[in-house]
Amino acid sequence: MDILNSQKHPFFSPLKRFIYIYILAYALTLQMSPWGYLMEKIIVKPLTVSASKIFGINIETFSGGSGDTTYDYCKICILLFSSLLIFLGLYLKNRSFDNTKLRNLTFIVLRYFLALYLLIYGLSKVFPLQFGNGIHAYTLSKTYGESSPMNLLWTFMGYSRPYTIFAGLSEVIAGLFLLFRKTTLLGALIAFGVILNVFLLNLFYDVPVKLFSGHLLMFSIFIIGYNYKTLLNFFIFNKGTTTIVFPGFNFNEYETKALLILKKIFVGIILLVILGSFFGLSNFIKKPHKVQTDAEGMHRVLSFEKNGKHLYRSADEKWRQIIIYEDDGWLIENEKGKRNFEEISIDTITKIINDTSDGLLRYSTINDTFNFQGQWQGDSLHIKTLRTNIIDLPLNKRKFNFINEIPFNR
Repeated sequence: MDILNSQKHPFFSPLKRFIYIYILAYALTLQMSPWGYLMEKIIVKPLTVSASKIFGINIETFSGGSGDTTYDYCKICILLFSSLLIFLGLYLKNRSFDNTKLRNLTFIVLRYFLALYLLIYGLSKVFPLQFGNGIHAYTLSKTYGESSPMNLLWTFMGYSRPYTIFAGLSEVIAGLFLLFRKTTLLGALIAFGVILNVFLLNLFYDVPVKLFSGHLLMFSIFIIGYNYKTLLNFFIFNKGTTTIVFPGFNFNEYETKALLILKKIFVGIILLVILGSFFGLSNFIKKPHKVQTDAEGMHRVLSFEKNGKHLYRSADEKWRQIIIYEDDGWLIENEKGKRNFEEISIDTITKIINDTSDGLLRYSTINDTFNFQGQWQGDSLHIKTLRTNIIDLPLNKRKFNFINEIPFNR
């Protein structure tokens, strides 16, 4: 039974009409989409900034990668208020307004909207875009206590490529099923399970995408709820069910042409997403996780001389640790724990390290003991270090084992 075909059903209450309007407003103004970017610049941002000034709220419109800024919450309030005004206008103009077309439009928009972002996030996990390729040397050098909850989650996901690929494929499969009407319900059920897990991770690991992932979760519930009685009969009451028919439109000739254009645009966006993911795949193939130079790794400073003077642990300017990243930079940590990244170039043949100005250090090595000597930022340095190769750390060295006589939990 299609529960939405009855005008007497509470689904057609004014509250539901307001929900339709808000969903469409959110989908059309989301800045992460091409159309939303224009709406954001032209309408949403000016309205949000103006309203925040009226209420005395100081907001920054530049998010810096966060989707949970004060501006984002103010924008949701503006969307809710705008949706309410549109709802009241429609209600006052025509109280017997038929919700069927609005409902069908909302449902179709949600299907493609949810599918698009499941494919974007799924492919970014299948290919190493979201969590990168392995764990960075800088992350490996930190303690658990120095990590933020989000960094801990990113490290956990970035450690295992197979698990990350599995998580990404789950999102991709859900997105693909949502593109076809016959598999919409299956796609929505998979999407609900996947997005619920993502939303809880964002919530409890303080990942600033809570608003967006929360909306995606609600949208998957909305699609599932279209035939909730059928699902209850099948899973709970053990009753017979009927064929599920999801809403669509009967278009005339001009509407059909317009729809084909929109579908082509959507397919183009999907192709761009896939193409971008393949760029991530090519980077993954070109940069395998291995030592690129003989000096790469984490260097614990054993002795440190500056301008002929031996510095001990109490000296602030003494280096405590050096982390060398392949051949493009190193991270210097002093005894106070302050860290500073510097771009460098390493010549492994002449064993010379250059900075971007006048610094030049020569190094020699016996096994994993290194000696660095030369001029650096106007000072004469002589440093002795003991290197730990990042591929020799237990987290990188430990492989999968079917048989474990004792748990390897250290």
